[in-house]
Amino acid sequence: MPSGLVPKLENYGIHPVYGFLPMDPPPLKRLPNPYFEPWEQLMDELHHLILVGALRSKVKQLPVLEADHLSTERERERGYLVLCFLAHGYVWGFSKIESPETILPAALAVPWVKVAKSVGRQPVISYSSSETFNFRLIDPNGPVDLSNVSTLHTFTGSMDESWFYMVAIAMEKEGAVALTPIISAMEIIGQIQARGDVPTVHELETIAGYLDIVGDAVGKLAPILHRMYERNDPYIFYHRTRPYQAGWKGNPEIMPNGVFYEGVLEADDQNVVEVTPTGTWRIYPGASAGQSPIIHTLDVALGVHHLAMGDHHNPHKKSNGVNGYVNGHVNGHVNGHAATNGTTKSDDNPMLEMRKSLSEVHRRFLLDLQAAPSIHDFVAHLRENSTDPLADRVVTGYNRCVEEMQRFRDKHIQIVTTYIVIQAKRAAGGVPPVSVDVGKKQGEGGPKSPTTIAAEAQEGGVTGTGGTDLIPFLKQTRKETVNALVE
Repeated sequence: MPSGLVPKLENYGIHPVYGFLPMDPPPLKRLPNPYFEPWEQLMDELHHLILVGALRSKVKQLPVLEADHLSTERERERGYLVLCFLAHGYVWGFSKIESPETILPAALAVPWVKVAKSVGRQPVISYSSSETFNFRLIDPNGPVDLSNVSTLHTFTGSMDESWFYMVAIAMEKEGAVALTPIISAMEIIGQIQARGDVPTVHELETIAGYLDIVGDAVGKLAPILHRMYERNDPYIFYHRTRPYQAGWKGNPEIMPNGVFYEGVLEADDQNVVEVTPTGTWRIYPGASAGQSPIIHTLDVALGVHHLAMGDHHNPHKKSNGVNGYVNGHVNGHVNGHAATNGTTKSDDNPMLEMRKSLSEVHRRFLLDLQAAPSIHDFVAHLRENSTDPLADRVVTGYNRCVEEMQRFRDKHIQIVTTYIVIQAKRAAGGVPPVSVDVGKKQGEGGPKSPTTIAAEAQEGGVTGTGGTDLIPFLKQTRKETVNALVE
């Protein structure tokens, strides 16, 4: 798409109401072709087979099925989901009872790699297989929220695991409300740029109204995320649910070369670490909340730029100004990747790396959104050059959107600390588990204050399922969000 044009949601398979959730048609509950019944029969009994330690022997009896028989997009997405669940159940087994298995049989590896390519993703579990395509509505005519959403599959058969996925699905739906006003605001900004003139009163009022809608939508994310405490026990999550979301990255002690994909001989991506006559060793990161397409969209739309880990400079400081507004993007940022300065400690940022888990069409949407007229730079230009009271309203509305994203990321750090960091420390120290009761006041076993959370999260060294050093990554992401505020 030419630079400066605003992408149309419908050109990327994005619904104006449901966003990135597949609703028309909904996710398949089962592959319709009887050819794939061997896969589906294992899915029918997945958590039972994992529980009794029988999944691996059943997988070894599978034939190598041809993925070409998946004939529609929904069938390919279903095939990808099924193979993600079967493969991760096979590799990780029953946590703490079975040792991880690093040789993935050809019956899973060969079709998995092929199906993953067909949906534009990597052959490893991702947010799309755990959440986006793993839900159904209890009442097909009811709302897409936590009162009416259920999961299609879990590894453990527990309500806790289902609730973990359901909260993410509910956030995708609420965040989707921001999509149309974001696109509409960009279109108006593009028209102003094309004229080379100042915005009219009507245009400022309209943009301010759109930003109010975006702010309301983003403001609902943190409260939904807070509901994680209601039905997902931290101990159960850490010790039962979370292991299956892990990939092969960040586990050098047990998976120095990742997982061997038997029968897959192509060195087809950078995650292949060794090619042998019988297969390939591959290292992929696992599923992560950071793979949420709505969160990536909000970051791009609001001008939140993710720099290489350890790079703490603010790319919005003065160097952008009017030029950034006129050009429609921030100088030094190309295709969603940020330029860095001499303090860079790594060439990668996990948020940018996680975009590889999105479908190819949604990655293209983010790139095209990045090239569209910049809301941040338009607002910054207003702040510097306009004395119109309506300009102040636009700036305030935009900053509220960013502040709500910051509030969401504050809540995410709190959740991660409760569900992962503290659980990891307790596991390492042999401390008995403590459940969280959200009905209690702070200090009585309920959610901790941001100050307490920050103090307990000072240490790094806890690796996320996506292969990141969790707390430093989340803190930098929060700082990058704050950097987008227009002062």
